[in-house]
Parts: sequence; structure tokens; C-alpha cells
Amino acid sequence: MNIKHAYMGWSRAVTLLALVVMVAMNGLAQPYTPEEGSAELARNSRAQRPAKVDPNLPNVLIIGDSISIGYTGTVSAKLAGKANVIHNTGNAEGTKLGLQKLKEWLGDTKWDVIHFNWGLHDLKHVKPETGENSNNPNDPRQADLETYTANLEILVKQLKATGAKLIFATTTPFPAGVKPFRLPEDAVKYNEAALGVIRANNIQVNDLYELVLPKLNALQKRRNVHFNEEGSKVLGEQVADVIQAALGAVNPVDKKPNVIYILTDDLGYGDLSCYGQKKFQTPNIDRLASEGMKFTDHYSGSTVCSPSRACLMTGQHPGRVHCRGNGDENSYAKLDPGMTTLPRLFKNAGYATGAFGKWGLGDTTAAGAPNPLTHGFDTFSGWKNQTIAHTCYPQSIVRNGKEVPLEPGTYIHSLIMHDAFSFIEKNAESGTPFFCYIPTAIPHAAMHAPADLHEKWRKVFPQFDKKIGKYKAGPDESCPPVQNPVAAFAAMMEMLDGDVGRLLALLKKLGIDDNTLILFASDNGSHNEGGHDPEFWDSNGPFRGHKRDLYEGGIRSPFLARWPARTAPGSLSPHPGALWDVLPTMAELTGQPVPDQANGLSFLPTLIGNSAAQKQPPYLYWEHPQTKDHDWAVRTGPWKGVFRGWKNNSKKPAAPKLEIYNLESDPGETTDLAAAHPEIVERFQKIRAEAHREPKAN
Repeated sequence: MNIKHAYMGWSRAVTLLALVVMVAMNGLAQPYTPEEGSAELARNSRAQRPAKVDPNLPNVLIIGDSISIGYTGTVSAKLAGKANVIHNTGNAEGTKLGLQKLKEWLGDTKWDVIHFNWGLHDLKHVKPETGENSNNPNDPRQADLETYTANLEILVKQLKATGAKLIFATTTPFPAGVKPFRLPEDAVKYNEAALGVIRANNIQVNDLYELVLPKLNALQKRRNVHFNEEGSKVLGEQVADVIQAALGAVNPVDKKPNVIYILTDDLGYGDLSCYGQKKFQTPNIDRLASEGMKFTDHYSGSTVCSPSRACLMTGQHPGRVHCRGNGDENSYAKLDPGMTTLPRLFKNAGYATGAFGKWGLGDTTAAGAPNPLTHGFDTFSGWKNQTIAHTCYPQSIVRNGKEVPLEPGTYIHSLIMHDAFSFIEKNAESGTPFFCYIPTAIPHAAMHAPADLHEKWRKVFPQFDKKIGKYKAGPDESCPPVQNPVAAFAAMMEMLDGDVGRLLALLKKLGIDDNTLILFASDNGSHNEGGHDPEFWDSNGPFRGHKRDLYEGGIRSPFLARWPARTAPGSLSPHPGALWDVLPTMAELTGQPVPDQANGLSFLPTLIGNSAAQKQPPYLYWEHPQTKDHDWAVRTGPWKGVFRGWKNNSKKPAAPKLEIYNLESDPGETTDLAAAHPEIVERFQKIRAEAHREPKAN
């Protein structure tokens, strides 16, 4: 393995770095002491060039500025024995220099991972006396936003040609009052421009800006763009984790991961603080994002419960799955026993399998097709059927097909979670890989929450105490009304967040945290029943519609994936996918063939940071036939089509038509562009004809 060209001009680089530090010292409000500057220069020089290169280890190149030079030492130390970590010689100092020097920095080394950033030196100068933008023609590093974007596109093309796994790091915040003067908000503009280029090229993002922004004062030197020792350590450890996960994607191991899939019930896109919820926090669920991957464009299987679950279990989209709406579970929703469903796939791969919660695809005490045990689950604990799951105080819990009576007032969710945790413990202790499916009924419309948490949140929102939430459960079941259902919603979410926190602690205690994949999603958008107030909570964030709509608010789902051994922490993915993609993903994960009936696509490449290998769906399709004329929807790229055959309450309803929206410029689906784009209308009509098949009863 030859990396000599990666070190060309080493003595010049040290000299250049010394000059950079000297210039910076002269311009800082509180300059380094000579001892501080000398120590940092020596430390950075050692970080840029490792003392010894192991030809048996993968090669990692970090391209960046003085910020990355500052944290490369920590990255090298954390990845010692795992990778050769090398920083580009000198300081990248902007995209213009990058265009001149990139080939020299790459040399003829085969790079496995390249972590890169540009932006800090491209930022425009401002007049210190007025704060106005002022281009400095004497600074060759500087580039306006248009030039920066064009330069970055060329650099990205050259980097992709290396075949390395690429990771782009956003520019860290630029404090006010730092010489040479720049506007702090310009860093945001340049980051936004960069992310447009990076995401268009399916490159992983490491958002260092968001990482350090909340604790900037503690991590950055005073009035200084550089970071103190603790700040460089925080950055370096995070970058090392991201690179290590990427190396796992490049060099995967064969050990089977455990898989936990949490499916919430009617959770809106904006109901988690990591997706923008402001009125309460979900710190443990947010850890799935900060320690894993957050998806921005993931969708549920349908806009109501049963068909969404059917899509998840079969890997079929709503135009092909047997179940298209809610109905008689034992006849309409039950799965085909001859299919290789999601749990059967795991059983075939040697996994223990368990389901805990709301099945929604048949009576869990019935024999044959309605029962989850028929389809590959070893164990089940939860409600008898979907309508009984409308209450958290049922008369019984079903365990492995048998009803067990409950004392009146028993909160079933707690029992179900206890059974799920026991299943995890049992299999971890025996060393058996497991698939644990947790389709919780939280936060469905019964609005039932533990009394202590409910009382806590009633004190926070007493203005809703006169509001009474009412809902109905299955035959002969009690569904108590709820005083202040607004407070009850916050209480349910705090309880669920606490469950996720306990789950993470359990995995750590059992020593299986690193190789356990946790997936977290919702079966459809937020509901507006039982006294729930999605407008107050801004439950669907920027999106239009709710449960039972095929606008984004009815089907866009929060989706989080945490897999410490493989998924880069804090990563963000715009990959468009849906619940029917889970089955083919798990097939690839476990080395099983994708079942014949499935028409989803594996998103495993995205999970492990190999976005260059990620296939894109030709379209995403939904339909909801429990309407007058059958609603359906299509998405391809930024374009979304919604055909509404119902919900027109005027006395003389207009003929149903296909509405067209550009989600990139109009995520709230406010402006119908069908008249301006007849070619898209025609294309979506053809997709509908290809995607839809009349359902066959199982």
C-alpha cells in the first residue's frame, strides 16, 4: 500500500501551518500565548502525519482546515489499531485551494474513508465598522456563495472518483467579533448550500455545526473560531465514531445483529423533540437520532393501522398488499400463512422472535392465519385484537394465544413492556440473536396514561382541564373518559420516552448494545380523536393533513435507526422509503433471499453509510379505498400526487382530480401545480395503473 504521495510537501506544510497560526494569533481578541501556540502546532503536526503506517489497516483521510487539524489527534488516538488516520498536508483553506491541491492530497493511496469539509475560509469578509458584506479581492481563499457551490460540486465529483466512503462535515459556528471579521449567519448559508450539493450526491453528512452549537461557549476559545482542548476532544471523539461506523460499512463483520422494531400508533412527524416538538422533550428517543440515524423522508405503510402493519409484515406496498383499510381483522386483515413474512424471515435466519403489543392483523387467540404465532413469532404478548387495543385497561392480556384475566384498572402497556424486556434478557443471556417487535398502542386515541404522569402534565396545562376525551373500545371493554386529554398526550409520550431509556440501559447492561439495531417509526400520521389536539402540539410539523389523509401529514413518519456497530452517530438521511422496505432490508441484513411477494427496497446501504450503493425507489405509492372513490397518492423525487375522491363537503362537489405538489418547495402541499404540469399528471396516472392491483383475500 503506497501513501507516500499523501505526504508530499510535508516540510512546506509545517511551515504553512506555522504561518497560519501566526496570522491567527495577530488577529485574535485574546491571542495564544507563545507556549500555547507552540504546543498546538506540535500537536497538530503530529496529528497530520502518523509516526507509523500499518499496511494491514484501512486508510482514512481527513481533509479540512485548522478546526479539523485540531481534532485529528483525538481521532487518531481513538482509532489507533483500527485505521491509519491522515490529515491533508497543511490547511485546506477554502474550495479554491482544494481545486488546486486535491490530487496532491489524495496521492495514489487507496482511501477507504474520506471525511472532508470546506466553508470556513470561503466565508466573505465584512467591514468591522458596519458589519456589511465586503468581498476582499486580496484574499484568494474567499469565495462567494455561488462560486463556493460550484467549486464544491467539482471537488465532490473528484472525491467520488476515489471509490472511498465519503463523509461531509458541516462548518462549525463562527462567533461574532472574531478577526478577520465575518458574519456568523453566513456559516449557516454556506452550510445550507453545501448540504444541497452533498445530499444530491447521496453523501453522508456529519453535522458538526449542530453538534457544538448548543454548548459553543464552553467548547470554543473566547471570541475565537478555534476550539479549546475540551472542544477539540468532543469533536474528535464524534468524528472518530462516525468514521468507525463507516469503516464497519466498508469492512462488515458476519455477526448477526439483534433487531428491535418499535412501531408507535398514530405518532405524528412533529411529536418528537428531535423532529421539532417544542412543548415537551423526548430525550431518550432523541438518543436514537443523536447516536444513530434520523430519516427525513420515511413513510408509513398506509394512513390507517391494519394496512400499515400488513405492508410492514409482507414487504408489499399498498397497491399490492391484501389489506387496504381497517375492517374485520379475522377475514380482511389476516396474513397469508404461505408467505415469508417479516418474523418468518428472521426465524429462517436462526433468530428468536417475539411480538409485544397491538398486532392489528387478526384475533391473537384465534387459530391459524389471524394469529401472530402462525407467521413466525415464537412468543406474543398484548391485546386480543385491534378494537380492544383502543383501551389501556382491557379485561385481559393475551400471552401466546391464551387470555389471562387482569385486575380492573391494570394498565396493560406496563405489562407488555415487561414481557418485551424479559424476552430480550432471556435471549441475550443465551447468546441467541433476536427480533423483538414492539407495536405499542401509544399514543392512540384512548389518551390513557399512568395517573402520576397525567397529574404532572395537568399542572403544566391546566387550561384544558374542562376538556373530556372520549373514545370506544371493543365489545364489553371499558374505555374510561379522560379529563384533560391534552395533558394525557404529554404523559403518554413521557412514559414512552422513559421506556426507550430503560431499553437502552438494558442493552448496555446485557453487553449487547453495540450490535443491536433499534428501529423506531409510526404506523400513520397523528390522529385528531379522543380529545387529542394535534394543532396545539403541532403534531405533523410542516405537513398538511392527519391520519386518514394521504397528504404528508397522514403518511410521513418519524424514523430513527440506532446501531452503534454500523450506523454513524448523528447522521441524517433524506432517503425516501416506507414500511414495506423493512422486509427486504432485514433480508439483506440476515443473508436471506428477499421473499417473492415483496416489492420494497433494502435501505441497508444507507444504514451502514454506503449511500453510493443505495438504490432509489422508482416511486412510492399509497391508496386508501375506504373512501367514496378511492384516494391514492404517488411520490417520485420531489413530486407528489394526491387523488382525492372524498372529503369534499360542498353541496355540489367537484369531480375528483389529481393534485400535484412539489415537496421540495412546498412541503405543506398548499399549491396545486397540476395545471402547470400536465406531463406529471399523465406520468402519475400511468404509475397508478402499474401499481394498483385488486386485493385478494387471504
